[in-house]
Amino acid sequence: MYKPVVKLSGIMGGLLMSSSNQVSELIFTGREIDNYKFRVVEARILERLDYPFEIECICYYEGIINKPDEKTGVSNLIDRNIRLYLNDPSYTNNKNRPLQSKLFIGVVSEIIYLGNKELPSNYSTNNKYYYRFKLNSQLIRLSYNRAYRIYNNKSVLEVLNHLFERSRGPITVQIDFSRVQNYFPVEEYITQYNESDLDFLLRLCSRYGIYISESDKGINFYDSVYKADFSTSNNEYVNEEVSKHVMYPYNPSSDNYLSSHCISSIEYGIRGRNLWSIFSTSESSNPSRHQAGISENYWDTREIDNRDKVTTYASNINNYHPSFTNINYQNGLQFQATLNVLSNHIESLNIKARSNILELNTNDVITITNIEGRESSYKIIGIVHYYHDKSEQGGRILEHEPSLYSMYSNELSLIPNTMPYAMKVIEKPRALGITTGVVTGNSEDINSERNSIVVDDYGRVRVQFASNVVQGRYDEEVFSGKYLFTHSCYLRYTSPAASSHSGFISVPRVGDEVVVSFIDGDPDRPIITGSLYNHETPSLIQNEILVNKHKTSLSSKTVGLNERGRNELTMSNLPNSEEIYLKAERDYKELVQNDYEQSILNNKTSKVSGIHNESILQSHIQNIAGLKDVNVGGEYLTVVALSKDTAVGLSNTLNVGAENTLRVAGDSKESVGRDKNVNVSGDYNIGIGNSLVHNVRGKVTFKSAGHYDIVSKKEINLVSDSQINTHALENISIDSEESVSMYADDCILIKAADLYIDTSSCVEINSQAGTKIFAEQELNITSGESSIILDENGIAFKSKGIEFSISEDGILIKGCKLRIKE
Repeated sequence: MYKPVVKLSGIMGGLLMSSSNQVSELIFTGREIDNYKFRVVEARILERLDYPFEIECICYYEGIINKPDEKTGVSNLIDRNIRLYLNDPSYTNNKNRPLQSKLFIGVVSEIIYLGNKELPSNYSTNNKYYYRFKLNSQLIRLSYNRAYRIYNNKSVLEVLNHLFERSRGPITVQIDFSRVQNYFPVEEYITQYNESDLDFLLRLCSRYGIYISESDKGINFYDSVYKADFSTSNNEYVNEEVSKHVMYPYNPSSDNYLSSHCISSIEYGIRGRNLWSIFSTSESSNPSRHQAGISENYWDTREIDNRDKVTTYASNINNYHPSFTNINYQNGLQFQATLNVLSNHIESLNIKARSNILELNTNDVITITNIEGRESSYKIIGIVHYYHDKSEQGGRILEHEPSLYSMYSNELSLIPNTMPYAMKVIEKPRALGITTGVVTGNSEDINSERNSIVVDDYGRVRVQFASNVVQGRYDEEVFSGKYLFTHSCYLRYTSPAASSHSGFISVPRVGDEVVVSFIDGDPDRPIITGSLYNHETPSLIQNEILVNKHKTSLSSKTVGLNERGRNELTMSNLPNSEEIYLKAERDYKELVQNDYEQSILNNKTSKVSGIHNESILQSHIQNIAGLKDVNVGGEYLTVVALSKDTAVGLSNTLNVGAENTLRVAGDSKESVGRDKNVNVSGDYNIGIGNSLVHNVRGKVTFKSAGHYDIVSKKEINLVSDSQINTHALENISIDSEESVSMYADDCILIKAADLYIDTSSCVEINSQAGTKIFAEQELNITSGESSIILDENGIAFKSKGIEFSISEDGILIKGCKLRIKE
């Protein structure tokens, strides 16, 4: 008979003990019950890479000192830490090989007292009390709770580390993540949704390609990173941390009387494939990212087409698996899809082996040579240990035990070593409907930041879930506020329209109560879908709900803790009192890119408490069918860059309470169809830089109640096509510092009741034809002490007391002698 060699390689070896005591024992540890021992009679131990180990065993003890009740004295052992030392019961058959032992560190989850009722009588002789124990890994303590927690901006390894930090008391063994080789990026949300810590742990492991292998050294975490060694022909999965190589014979014969350690059988099978699907959702920061750059070669699922040719031979079964060239978290969607394909394929494989090798562990790699002339390597993904100590007489109690070996045997679940291992992906719990939450700020004290707006770089708001409040308070009390981040996170909020093309935005504020829904029922995809009023945050207009119930309003309060202002758009819907009310707490701005049309079927009232500025780049047309009344309490300034035309169909009245100033840079023209009256209560001053021309078709009349002065630095010319008449009820005075000249083409007629010509120098009258002076009564020409008087009686000459007169009566000479010369 040929004897192929079995080679064992791995890092997860159990505790190897050199002890003279070859029996298996269950030992309790703790301050009150340290080294409290039970003898193991039978045991069935299940180890898997996808779940913590489970043990069912029959044990007895021979009495407890100072215990009043022997039957119930172990009731206080529930949930106590234990160490199960499992020794190879076949050791006495071969003294030349070392003792193989295995240590399991766990807790007691169930105790059943067997006594002498359920067993033959010899089970309770000699004060031996028998119990059935159910033992579990210490990880089972993580299943004692159900929690709601949200991990925001954490990687999966950070979440797992936090989970074990909270469990340092219940979990006493070492936790080792050093063998996880993949890089896991920070995730926005990782939610524990109504799950125990253990369920949450296993779900995360399954979804991120992480699995667990336990040993006496602690709990070790691995991942499914595939590191192909292309120097070999079969591209095996290379574990760089190989710690041992052990040789075992392959012996399929049942005649193993010496109980030599060997692999006794290998069975190959294929189960029917389970249905699987890949469902993807968008990322909150970039929803379209998963649609870009997806190639058809997302994963490679090359398989053997001729399934009917797959036999129990290793040469065929080793090739029946997908070719996974690389598994890493460079692309989250591809990673999840690959894990689904890989775990589904592993589940379809059914490779079983049996042995009596106690020291085999999960995650070990077994290489079997000389099986039909070729070498095959496998990874152990599950072990079922069967133990029975025949030195303790009695019938079997544990079922499902193979009958091949009577002392110790195991059943191995294997996969080809040419593929990595991945747990079956555990689906997320489905979020039940919707929940509510409160928007928080930068601190946990909501009241100190109420009505403020706090957002992250994506404009999202932080929400504290109502379903997580109790959990958060518990964590705060138990863990001294260290894990407050586990009950709030930043969320997007829905809007009636939201895009770069159209949208409506209203950012929830600190203290607002919001409605939270879950996209596709995924607890890792929460989103704000609405808000709720409550007694702490009532509507801005509905403080008196019965009075304002008819109103529909869009309102926004001024941001700040103690602010009272608000912007508001309210529609009142009472019959015959319908109203739209718009309130701007401070500034109000409108931008119309094209036309703006406004129709008001009744009155319009506009009140501006400050300055009213209006800028029109083109025309401004106002059509007023009735009255326009403009009342200006201060100054009224009108600036027209070009022409200004004012057309008034009837009267135009300008009432100015103080001064009225008109400034014209160029020409000024005024056209009056009929009369024009100007009434000036005070002075009327006209300043003209050049000429003043009046063109009057009719009569020009100047009336002055006082003086009428015409002052000119140069000449004053009075020109008339007919004649110029100067009339004064009293005197006309012509005063000149030099001379007074009168020129006429025909004659100059001066007619007056009295004519006085008074000059300090002389008066010259030059006439080429003649000079005529007419006076109806008297003409008096005086110069110094001499005068000439002409009247109706005659003419008289007077000079220095001498008088000469000519009249009808004759010639009269007074005061001198008459001399006549020829």
